Amino acid sequence: MHAWSQHHFVPIYVHDSSAIAYLSHPPLSYYSLFGFNSVFGFKSYYVFNSALVAVSAFFIYLTICLLTLKHAKTETSPYAWIGMILYLTAYPILSYQFFNYHPDIFVLPFLIISQYIFLKLLIKERYRSVKYIFLIGLFLAIMSYSSWFGVVFNFMIILIAFVNLRKGYKLFPYIIIAALVTGSITMLIYGQYALAGGWKTVIYYFKDTFLRESPFYGHLKQSGFEILTQMIKRLGVLFVVLAILIFYSFMAKKRKFVFTKNGYKYLILSLIPILIYSILLVHYFQNPFASLYFVPPLVICISVWLEKLF
Repeated sequence: MHAWSQHHFVPIYVHDSSAIAYLSHPPLSYYSLFGFNSVFGFKSYYVFNSALVAVSAFFIYLTICLLTLKHAKTETSPYAWIGMILYLTAYPILSYQFFNYHPDIFVLPFLIISQYIFLKLLIKERYRSVKYIFLIGLFLAIMSYSSWFGVVFNFMIILIAFVNLRKGYKLFPYIIIAALVTGSITMLIYGQYALAGGWKTVIYYFKDTFLRESPFYGHLKQSGFEILTQMIKRLGVLFVVLAILIFYSFMAKKRKFVFTKNGYKYLILSLIPILIYSILLVHYFQNPFASLYFVPPLVICISVWLEKLF
C-alpha cells in the first residue's frame, strides 16, 4: 500500500528492483485483487477468479432465462442450466478466467451483468426506473474503470439509445449516463496516471499505445490470421456445436429456427461491441484473453437455439 501511495495509487510492477507505474489499463482490476487478498488473507488470484467465474455463470443463467421464459422469476429453464455448464467448461474460461489475471478477465462478469440489465430494461421497457438508471450507471462506471472495453460498451449503449430516439425519448437518459460515465472515468484515469507519469507523458503514452495496437500500425493480414487461429483453437468446439444446430434447424422439417426480437437485441448488445473493439485494437486482440469476450454470446446462442428447436 505504501508503494502504491507513492505512485498516486497507480498500479506498479517491479523491474530491476525498482517500481514502475503500469499505465496500459485502467486500475480497478488491480485494486480489486489487492483489496480482496488483503481482506481475506489470500496470496494469489485463484479464489478471487473463482468468485468472478461464479458471478459470470449465474448471470449467464439469468440471461438465458430472460430470453427463453415468460416468467423468469418463478420458472426455471433446463437450457439455462445447460448454458451455465457450457460456460463453466468452455476452454477460455478454464484456461484464463480461472487460472490467469488480467483486466479483460476481471471485466467479463461486469460486462455480462451490464448486458443482462440493459437487455432486461429493453424487454420490460422500464426506462424511467430509478433502479435501472442507477444499476446501469454503476456497472458502466465499473467497466470503464476496469478495462478500455468499457468505453466501447458505453459507446454501444449511446448508439442503441440514439437509434431508438425515433421512437421517442425513452432512452435519452441513458445517452447522458453513458456519456457522463465515459467522460468522467476517462478524465479520472488520465488525471490519476498523469500525477504519476506527467501530464504530457501520459498523453503520448496513450497515443503511442493505441497506435501500436490499432489498424494503423503493423501487418493487418498477419494479425487477422492470428486472431482467426486463436478463435478456432479456443472456441472451435462452441462454433461447431452452433453450426450443427444451425444446419439442423434448416434441414429438419417444421423446425426452422426464427430468432426473436429480444434475441436480436442481445446479439447486437453482445457482439457489436466485441467487433468494434477487435477493429480498434486489432493487434491487441491477438491476446488469448480476447477469446473470453466471445464465450457468453456463443453459449447463450447455443442454449436459446436448443430451447427453440426442442
